[in-house]
Amino acid sequence: MEKIMDLLRKINGEIGPKKIEKFFDYSLGIDNLPKSNVLKFYLDGNCSLVARPSGTEPKLKLYVSVSAKTKEEAIALESELTNAFELYT
Repeated sequence: MEKIMDLLRKINGEIGPKKIEKFFDYSLGIDNLPKSNVLKFYLDGNCSLVARPSGTEPKLKLYVSVSAKTKEEAIALESELTNAFELYT
C-alpha cells in the first residue's frame, strides 16, 4: 500500500480530463490536523479526489466528488476520473 501511495504522490498535471489545481498530502500535517496517510487532489471544474488506505483491509479507498450540468454527465465524469486514477495504482 505504501508503494501505491508513493506513486500517487508523484501525480502531477492532470487526472483524466481534469487539470490538478491543488494537491494536499496530509502526511505532512495540514491546518493543524493530525498527520494522516491521505491525499487530496483538487481538480478544475469543482471536482476532487481523495485517496487513503483502508485502516482494516488491504485496499485503497477513493472518494470522488464531481460537478456537472446533469446527473448523466456527473456519472460519466465520475467513471472517467475513477478509471484514470486507477491507472496509477
